Amino acid sequence: MKPYLQRQKQIKFLIAFWLFAAGCDTASEFPGYKKTSNGIYFQLLQLGDERKPSPGDFITVDVVYKTMCDSVFFSGRRKVQLQKSSYKGSIDECFMMMRTGEKAEFIIDAEPFFTNTLHSSLPSFITPGS
Repeated sequence: MKPYLQRQKQIKFLIAFWLFAAGCDTASEFPGYKKTSNGIYFQLLQLGDERKPSPGDFITVDVVYKTMCDSVFFSGRRKVQLQKSSYKGSIDECFMMMRTGEKAEFIIDAEPFFTNTLHSSLPSFITPGS
């Protein structure tokens, strides 16, 4: 199969992200979560099959973005093309850790997520450096 056609395959994930936020518990250890060498905390909630996505793949994700205090600020389905990570602990790294059909929770650093991934400023409810 041609590389272009391989990238067109959709991979569905159900994923929840937790972001560090001011006024919440931001301790270095999170019970039930494992930590990667790039600083991503994750908890696998449901196993998937053997297919893992790669940079260039298009994936469909059901995603919930929350603060550590459970304040939801986005919930919905997104179709995205994975990019090679431009920084340690990126959301693309989280997606590439998963397999088709898996459900997981990730705790990532809010500031680079907003500034590097979304290309926006931090919302007022998140403290810089958190």
